Amino acid sequence: MIVKSCFIILFLFFTFAYGKPIKGKTGKSHAKASKVQSKTDALKFLNKFGYNQCSGSADAKIKGEEPLCQSSSQTMIEHFQTLYRLPVTGRADDKTVALMNKARCGLGDYPLACFASRPWPNSTLTWTLNNEAPKLGKDKTRSLIQEAFNDWARYAPLKFREAQAGEKTDFSISFQTGEHGDSYPFDGSGGILAHAFFPTDGKIHFDATEQWTDKYVDGAGYNFRLVASHQIGHALGLPHSPDPKSLMFPFYQLIKPEDLLPKDDRDGIRALYATSATNKPTTFRATTVKTTAA
Repeated sequence: MIVKSCFIILFLFFTFAYGKPIKGKTGKSHAKASKVQSKTDALKFLNKFGYNQCSGSADAKIKGEEPLCQSSSQTMIEHFQTLYRLPVTGRADDKTVALMNKARCGLGDYPLACFASRPWPNSTLTWTLNNEAPKLGKDKTRSLIQEAFNDWARYAPLKFREAQAGEKTDFSISFQTGEHGDSYPFDGSGGILAHAFFPTDGKIHFDATEQWTDKYVDGAGYNFRLVASHQIGHALGLPHSPDPKSLMFPFYQLIKPEDLLPKDDRDGIRALYATSATNKPTTFRATTVKTTAA
């Protein structure tokens, strides 16, 4: 279960898990995310996503193959392998590197802090889309965003709606490229798909260079609703889950819409917002988005 007593809290997460991020690509449409190809690349990946938990890890730099810190390269790799149920070899073997090279969320995996994550204080929350997903168009993007919010509203005492012009908004959603002003640059297509900030920041960013789609088909691009639902989970206060069946699993995987929120995720959002585990999805009315004619 994602949430029992431990959540990733915002301050610790971004102080230790990210620290000073590794600079990404420029964000041009042709840019491709760098791949993990060597042990040095693997250590950079692990350092970036929070596996270097020793003192001063936020400022740790990698020279050669070893981090300048107490966490050994073997320990970091073993933590990653253990978390994601890979054979624990302590080496950057083929299975380990293959998982590292999968497209994923930009939030880190460690460390976990045994403190309650901060939920949103209000039960009705608003969102604003600042620009549209390439190839999807604004109306389709808006519709998919509301569907993604509704995925969570079915299991928590929350209502979500699109903010009207000039209205204060809780969630600011946008598509960005490369360096975009929050110190967490995107790395080009095929790497980091999106990232979000824990409550009550409200920012949710998607990489505009990715091929976004509304199709649930392998090879057709990245399903926008799935990635949006994952990021909204973070924006509501949920950390990553190591369970590959969970929507909050950090690596992209195609999930059928009818199976979108398994018990792990439902229990997590209910625990965070103090609802009964016996609540039914129909308890909270979903909101639809009206679209304009093409």
